[in-house]
Amino acid sequence: MTLNEYLKENKLSVRAFSKITDIPEATITKYKYKERIPRPDLMEKIILATNAQVTPNDWYMHKFNFNLKRDQF
Repeated sequence: MTLNEYLKENKLSVRAFSKITDIPEATITKYKYKERIPRPDLMEKIILATNAQVTPNDWYMHKFNFNLKRDQF
């Protein structure tokens, strides 16, 4: 689940999530829109705050096209 999906599903604003994680609102906004990938220490805060519903993979998986066939590599 992406951070954006998590915030919507749990009806949390960026401001509220910022307070929960102690990560600045501007930074959360960049993470929400995948403009930046969290550092490991901040990723840990996000994982803990979301009960592992948002994980590091959620920032990377959208970049890959898993419909490619082996001979297309």
